[in-house]
Amino acid sequence: MSSADTKTGLEGLVLYDLTNKPGGQLAFSPHCIKSVIDFKIIGLPSSSYERRRLSFLQIRDELGAKVGPGTTVPTLGLADGQTHIVDSWRIAEWLAEHHPRGERIFGGGGDAGKRIAAFVNEFARSILSPHVAPMGMVPLAPLLDEGSREYVINDRLTKPRFEAMQAALSSPEKRADNAEQIIKKLAPIEALLAAQPLGLSPPAPSSSSGPWLAGTAEPTHADACLFGYFVFTRADPAAHKAIWETAESLPLLRKWGRAMAEFCGPEIVDDFVLA
Repeated sequence: MSSADTKTGLEGLVLYDLTNKPGGQLAFSPHCIKSVIDFKIIGLPSSSYERRRLSFLQIRDELGAKVGPGTTVPTLGLADGQTHIVDSWRIAEWLAEHHPRGERIFGGGGDAGKRIAAFVNEFARSILSPHVAPMGMVPLAPLLDEGSREYVINDRLTKPRFEAMQAALSSPEKRADNAEQIIKKLAPIEALLAAQPLGLSPPAPSSSSGPWLAGTAEPTHADACLFGYFVFTRADPAAHKAIWETAESLPLLRKWGRAMAEFCGPEIVDDFVLA
């Protein structure tokens, strides 16, 4: 960690993340991935903070005992060992306020960058998630440890909801139709990439490959919000490819997805659920 981070008391951060089993490394949670990318955005390498990966049952039992019943991930533990920030949006706001390079989280564009991030965050949650959730949870369930799998199916989702997810993807035709619905719903994001948001500076000629959702020279939390769902869909390789790699109506999103993976680097990407 840099001297600037140490001087501001940002040493000793612990990011509680979700994985598939105790001791696992697999990364697939859309929300946890947002925070991992936020750390990358502000220039914190993975070696400079502890990323504690927990199974669903460990989150319920171990993290719940530490933070409170019903807690979720991502959760950021501060150096005092007592303070915890729960929820990827709240973590992003905390980093933006407290880290020396925190202006990078929302792109340094004042309210404009944060408003774009808020839009993308809610768009992904309310518009994409109903279609993306089955694509992720159905193929991921067999990869969970037995206790976590039973807990997720019977308690977190409920068995009727999980069975409905299975039914929604029960044939190649249904899976293709679900992917097509996601492609259609991503049209506003394609348009966002094609436009230069007002109030933000255009990318510098030397900027990374982009395009980025906030029109900035580097990724921001807006990109992290969407990329979490990009990663989650990798659990269904055929659908992931249809949406993010071959959809003719989404050429900029195709470029964006590749640029985000390059920005994250192998230290992050290598743990993603495989496409």
